[in-house]
Amino acid sequence: MLSLRKIKGASMYPVMAENDYIVINHLFWQLNAGDIIVVDHPIYKKIIKRIMATAKNGDLWLRGENTGSVTPEKMGWIKTQWVKGKVIYIINS
Repeated sequence: MLSLRKIKGASMYPVMAENDYIVINHLFWQLNAGDIIVVDHPIYKKIIKRIMATAKNGDLWLRGENTGSVTPEKMGWIKTQWVKGKVIYIINS
């Protein structure tokens, strides 16, 4: 299943700017370092970040593209069940 979502904020700038659109694939089989994902974080709610690393237990270490983004240390390790989709296309506004 695919969905379209409008970007709010600048945490992924310059890869994605505010008001750009992304196409999200909600049916994914594998997540790798470098993938951009949508996460339902318990503190930060819906966020879009890039995977930096994967732990042996499958947890993910994420970062934003912008230096003003929430740091990986503040987000902590991300549980795979929090992942809501994988960004497969960016539509620049």
